[in-house]
Amino acid sequence: MKNKIKQYFRTILVGAVLCAALSGVCIAQEYNFSNSKRFVDSNSYSYVCAATKTSQGNYAELKITAMYDADGNFASNYKQLYAKATHLGTETLVTKGTWCEVKIPKDYRAAGSYVKLYCMGHDPALDCYISGYWNVH
Repeated sequence: MKNKIKQYFRTILVGAVLCAALSGVCIAQEYNFSNSKRFVDSNSYSYVCAATKTSQGNYAELKITAMYDADGNFASNYKQLYAKATHLGTETLVTKGTWCEVKIPKDYRAAGSYVKLYCMGHDPALDCYISGYWNVH
C-alpha cells in the first residue's frame, strides 16, 4: 500500500514539474500572419503586425515563411528584408525561412507593452508581400 501511495505522489509531482516547465514555453505571444500577406515597401518601413508582451524581455523573434512579388500573386525569389520592433527599434537583417532575434527598445520591454513589427525591403527597387510569425517575449 505504501508503494502505491509513493507512486501516486511521484506521478503527481512529475506532472506538476512538467506543467511548470511547459508553461515557460507559452510566455511569448505570437502573431501568426503566415496565412495572410502583408505589404512591405522597398524604400521605407511598413507596419506589418503587433503583439502584446506577457513578460519582461529584450528580444522578439521573427520568422518570414514566404515572400511574394510586388503584386502579392506569386512567390518570389526574394530572400531578405529589414525588420525592427516599433518605429524606434534597431534595424535587423532577416533571412526568409530562419528565426531571427529582433531587439525591442527599452521603453517596450515590460510585460503588457504593445510591440509593433515594421519591415522594409532589402532591395530598394523591389516592393513585396510577406507572411510569417512575430513572437514577443
